[in-house]
Amino acid sequence: MPRPHLIALALGFAACASPETGGDEPSVTQRTWSGNVLYARDGSVVSPTPGTERGAAPSGGVRPSEGGRMYILELYQKAVEERDALAAELAALGADLEATRRKLADSGDALARAEGKAAELQTREQALVEENLELAARLTTAQIRRLQAEKLLLETKLDLKRSARESAPVEAGQAAREK
Repeated sequence: MPRPHLIALALGFAACASPETGGDEPSVTQRTWSGNVLYARDGSVVSPTPGTERGAAPSGGVRPSEGGRMYILELYQKAVEERDALAAELAALGADLEATRRKLADSGDALARAEGKAAELQTREQALVEENLELAARLTTAQIRRLQAEKLLLETKLDLKRSARESAPVEAGQAAREK
C-alpha cells in the first residue's frame, strides 16, 4: 500500500515538471521537460530564486529550493515524522507517569499500613511497660513483706534466745536449789 507522502511527492514532481515543444506559446500538453526550466500550472515559466544558478541543477532530478513544492513537502514530511515521534514519546511518558502514580499509590498504602502497625506496636509497648511497672511494684511489695516476715522471725528467735538465756540462770539456780 503506497504511503501518502510518497504519493504527494510524485504529484509534486508532476506539478513542477511540464513538457516543452518548440512553438511560441506551446500548450501544456505539447511541452517537454528541459531539465532547467520550471513551469507553473498556468504555463508560465517560474523564475529561479535569487542566488541560484540556472545550470547547476542535477541532470537526474529537480533540486529543492526554499520556495519549491518539494522543499515544502520535505518540511511537511519532517514535521509529520517529528509529530509522530513526539506522540510516541508522549505516550511513553504517559505510561511512565501512570506507572509512577501506581507506585506512589502502592507506597502510600504501604506507608499507611506501616504507620498503623507502628501505632499498634507503640500501644503494645506502652501496655508492656505498664505491665512491667505493675509487676515490679508487686515484686517490691512481696520482697518488702518477705523481709518484714524474716525480721519478725529473727526478732522472735532473738527474743526466744534472750528469754532462754535469762531463764537458764534462773532454772540453773532452781535446779541447784532442788538438789
